[in-house]
Amino acid sequence: MENRTIARGVGVLSLGLGALMTAAPGLATRLFGMGGYRRVVLLLGARDLIIGAGLVSDRAPRAWILARAVADGGDAAMLVGGLYTGAFARGKAVLGVAVASGSSLLSFWLARRLS
Repeated sequence: MENRTIARGVGVLSLGLGALMTAAPGLATRLFGMGGYRRVVLLLGARDLIIGAGLVSDRAPRAWILARAVADGGDAAMLVGGLYTGAFARGKAVLGVAVASGSSLLSFWLARRLS
């Protein structure tokens, strides 16, 4: 599969996740174990919609996939912080850390291939 096609696929996933987080932040907070942090989820959803739109536009895919990589790394760090302080539900947040970390690594790998 071509790298740009993979980047567009990541963009579609980002759009879907962003749509979920902005349309149903309460559901998203429960799914991700983020308690009552609806505003945070709304902001993360808006960010994912922007990154997803950039990726599906196929303009500067390397820059957008790097934005995805950094965003996912930040999400993993935020979830670790929430786990450490007890703000987030343990089981779901641990899964979120694993998913966000894996997505970040995949995005950095893809960015390197797009250069």
